[in-house]
Amino acid sequence: GGNTPPYQMGMLQYFQILTTVASIPARSVKSALERFPGYVDTPSNYRARDDVKADADDGLHGEGPNVLFWGCGADTPMHAHLIEFLGGKITFLDDSQDYLEGCKRSYRFHRSGGEEEAVDVRLIKPNGTTAIHKPMILSLVPRDGSGLETDEVQDPLTASQWIHGGIADLQREQDPWDVIVVDGPAEKLGRSQSLYLAKRLAQSYGPNHYTHVFFHDAARAANVVLANAIMGHDPKYYLGNTLPRKGLKHWRIPGRNRTLPPTFD
Repeated sequence: GGNTPPYQMGMLQYFQILTTVASIPARSVKSALERFPGYVDTPSNYRARDDVKADADDGLHGEGPNVLFWGCGADTPMHAHLIEFLGGKITFLDDSQDYLEGCKRSYRFHRSGGEEEAVDVRLIKPNGTTAIHKPMILSLVPRDGSGLETDEVQDPLTASQWIHGGIADLQREQDPWDVIVVDGPAEKLGRSQSLYLAKRLAQSYGPNHYTHVFFHDAARAANVVLANAIMGHDPKYYLGNTLPRKGLKHWRIPGRNRTLPPTFD
């Protein structure tokens, strides 16, 4: 997005992301729910909260959702404010130092005791460009993404798409990501590596943990190819595309205990 309004997403797209974030149960309750076989992360199952409160350390304690957001901009305070209100955690990634500095200045969390804390931002530098990655991906995996559905550490895209540096502490095991938004890098660099990172993080968790993955600017020609090849559109996981304003695709990806590739951190 830009540093100043107008924002880069449409209001319906923001609504889709923010309502999904707000729908995530408190962490202690969600962790207890995920221990039940056959649990699926859908609103119809939230009724089970009453059955697990006693096993969830007395239920709600403001343990809000964990959100990973690739792309800083004018909308950073909106997302950060919601996460602070819900008692969750949000981490912003970007490949631009200028955008990250603006992100830090735009919002400060107010913690107990009155102290302030800058929003958590990380500088991540993907390799290559869209012109390099798009034909490579087309040559390595089927357009429906079926070549990536494996439990192996390596798949056809790992060598070219896995980001090795700067992400070691993003690989959460105790507090997995609940929502990952891919709205960067910029068009020239392309979003294949950030989208691949989102899928691999989601797959690394247990089978009862579901991670919501949003992909902005999905209507760009190159991003259509990336979404098809990396994510696929299986209706069990693909929840749709919110238009207009360049498209916002949404998946709910189940964990599969898939080991992540090593990093250089």
